[in-house]
Amino acid sequence: MRRLFYLLVFPLFFINDPNASAAGFLVKGTTVEQATGKPVTGVTTSVSGMPGLSAVSDSSGSFTIHLPGEGNYELTSTGEGYQSANPVRVTLSAEKPMAQVTMKIYHLSALGEVVVAAERRREAGVTVTKAREMAALPGTGGDPLRGIQSLPGFTTVSDTSANPAVRGSSPGDNLYYVDFLPVGYLFHMGGMSSNFNSGVIEDFNLRTAAFGPQYGDVIGAVVDVTLREPKSDKFGGQVGISMLEADFLVEGPVTANQSFYFGARRSYIDLFLPKTGSLDDGVDYVQFPQYYDYQGKYLWKPDDRNSVSLQLSGSHDELIFNIKEDSAIGQRDPLVVGEYSHQLQYHGQGVVWGYRGDSFQNRAALGRLFTGLEEKPQNLGHAIANITSYYLRDEVVFTPVLNHEVTVGGKITHDDADVNLDIVKEMPSEFDPNVDFTSAERAVYKEVVRVNIWEFYLNDRWRIANPFTVSLGARVAGDDYANENFLEPKLGLEYRLTEDTAITAAWGKYHQSPPGPEVVAEFGNPSLSAFKAEHYVAGVEQKVAPGLMVKVEGYYKKFDDLSVPDDVFNYLSLGSGQAYGAELLVKKEVSEDIHGWVSVAYAHTERKNESTGEVFAPAYDQPVIVNATASYRFREHWTFGARWRYQSGAPFTPVAGTYIGDDGRLMPVYGGIGSERLPDYHRLDLRVDREFQFDSWKLGTFFELINAYGRNNISGYQYEADYVTRKEIKQLPMLFSFGVKAEF
Repeated sequence: MRRLFYLLVFPLFFINDPNASAAGFLVKGTTVEQATGKPVTGVTTSVSGMPGLSAVSDSSGSFTIHLPGEGNYELTSTGEGYQSANPVRVTLSAEKPMAQVTMKIYHLSALGEVVVAAERRREAGVTVTKAREMAALPGTGGDPLRGIQSLPGFTTVSDTSANPAVRGSSPGDNLYYVDFLPVGYLFHMGGMSSNFNSGVIEDFNLRTAAFGPQYGDVIGAVVDVTLREPKSDKFGGQVGISMLEADFLVEGPVTANQSFYFGARRSYIDLFLPKTGSLDDGVDYVQFPQYYDYQGKYLWKPDDRNSVSLQLSGSHDELIFNIKEDSAIGQRDPLVVGEYSHQLQYHGQGVVWGYRGDSFQNRAALGRLFTGLEEKPQNLGHAIANITSYYLRDEVVFTPVLNHEVTVGGKITHDDADVNLDIVKEMPSEFDPNVDFTSAERAVYKEVVRVNIWEFYLNDRWRIANPFTVSLGARVAGDDYANENFLEPKLGLEYRLTEDTAITAAWGKYHQSPPGPEVVAEFGNPSLSAFKAEHYVAGVEQKVAPGLMVKVEGYYKKFDDLSVPDDVFNYLSLGSGQAYGAELLVKKEVSEDIHGWVSVAYAHTERKNESTGEVFAPAYDQPVIVNATASYRFREHWTFGARWRYQSGAPFTPVAGTYIGDDGRLMPVYGGIGSERLPDYHRLDLRVDREFQFDSWKLGTFFELINAYGRNNISGYQYEADYVTRKEIKQLPMLFSFGVKAEF
């Protein structure tokens, strides 16, 4: 803070620019995007007819070119994916030796930047992607976070779900951070759309296995999203509409060192449909699924080293449907008949202070996160949970000596959970996926649960020799509810065999708290242990040729102390499992006209109930997954894209027979868990982008053909009341999608 005070009292802008009084003829300028006015970095401005006389724009878009003498000059700008809107002509003379210019450039196409690669450090199990690239993938509706299911190691069970299962874990085993802050959830309605406007997402890190000690209380994967900074040069915004939703974003400077953005979205299909209607045979909607979200950031940069940002985000999802008495599900399980309402929401606020010195960096966050869930089945009671979390998080990165980086951090959280449950005790899980609600025992629980959680970590990354780097870390954590403490070591290795070849490996231990209902009295077992996992991952990355990369990675995950249902204690920590596999990624980096990647993954996932000895394949065990994507700019401002995905059929539990229950109902006898598989899945999506450039704004449009060859993919089966006849639950048919976004 003393350093910050001195910088504020003696601001650097009082120092004179040494170039201002330099002798000679020169041009000083700024390169900006024509449609939006955004400064553009890395663009080369050249003087026509004078080879070698050029300058590259810096981080603020600025450049300076020194010229040999007075005369008339013509300037043009070029860069990867950019071109000058028009040449700029200047005249220099003895009376006017300097000219100030603005070089306006435009995108050559909607292709944008394309990166699907390991982090520059090439950590094992880590992939970094740019939002612009993922938003252009066919079938995503322009939503970059929906594109993660096209990357190696990610799978889902239906077209309408984007919540990923990653390398043997389930969607509930993932951790999500956005700009250093936790968020309640990342996808609306399980995957219809993500919770964040594509216009504010910069990139995201995907950590699929053996991640470092910075992330905890998770045994699956980490999705760490980075949001961009607001515009600081001019006011602007975006307005968009797609098949599902409409959105807006406004942003701009407030003072010379303060800026902001605020955006919001809402689904709108429910506004055009009848108030009630049919969703499926015997199921009607009373409130068609609807959602909204918002994001805001206020950024203050008091100097070049410090920044303070106030951030907020929120999301709300709601639907109401009615199950008819004569429906197949209503006849099989009478208590589910009636109206069912669902609401899920979160609202988060936080302030983040960042400091970046020459050998020292720090980020500190103070925030609040509210998450609310309300489930109200008409004849089955209710489940209401409102959780408010207050947290303080800090992370320091410093370099004590050359090639030696130390990271120290921690987080303290206080949770107030207001829980009101009046529901059946037995709920579906991967160890018991089929539950009869009509005959299940019901219980009541109403309590305010307060929990204090603490976690601290240390990581030392040391380049021992020029080609060899080792990361050694540890995480300690605990809470006052479960009264469990953890010490979890982590190890990472990187060896650069050649300039174009890198070998990586990592290992770590992890834990995760069981879901809330499984540890509260009446419904669960307060003595449950935390889930445990051990991750191993190793890989090789090879640059084959300019713009062509091949990466092979293998992994193994071991799971212990998973919760399984029990007739006496409700749940016991007697579940285990393992997952292993290998993934191949062949990527063509950005080129003038074409880019894309192909990934092939083989995986095996299994769970074991230690109390019964049963070993089975969970729903996310899909042994073979293939992704192929390509984008091709066939004309200026026109891009064509295609994405094809294949995955093995998911396991499901069939009905093997029937019997008459005590209440006279026909009851099913289920076969082994996951003992049958759905047909294999494959789908082709096509997309065309067209971008229009105007003087002060631009318009981007896209059209998608989803499931282009009309594949009849199946997400499951629905049994009739006799448990003999079953019908297919079909996924998305062939359909068109569109999107229009204006940016100014």
